[in-house]
Amino acid sequence: VIALAVVAYGSWNWRHLYLERTRTIRLPEIKAPVDALFGIIWGVSPWIIAMGAVYLRGKRTAIAPLRSLAMASAVIGGFLGLRPVVRITLLTLFGWLVTRFIRPASGMRLSPLVVLWFATLIQIVFWRQLASAFSW
Repeated sequence: VIALAVVAYGSWNWRHLYLERTRTIRLPEIKAPVDALFGIIWGVSPWIIAMGAVYLRGKRTAIAPLRSLAMASAVIGGFLGLRPVVRITLLTLFGWLVTRFIRPASGMRLSPLVVLWFATLIQIVFWRQLASAFSW
């Protein structure tokens, strides 16, 4: 909750730090806060849907990691905006699938948060290449 308050403050006061902003909003003073809000909504929504599916299947122990992913993705989405968090979500899902195939062979088990943070690092380091390859 504190991190989301910092996101709200930062998106309003430091609009120049947001590199990729939505093109649909023409008012520059609300462009960053609206994009941060869209990033929070997108960041949290896939994990909320997954929590609902897990809850309906009766696997209550799997909800806690998804809740952590939802909060971390909301903070990331608020800081980076909508387009980067969409790419991070796709990278996270791809990384999670890769770790699912690697895990039976090696026996290691990665936290979903590790995959999320690695996907975020990839986005931050290679944002220009990813933005030019996957943008709308």
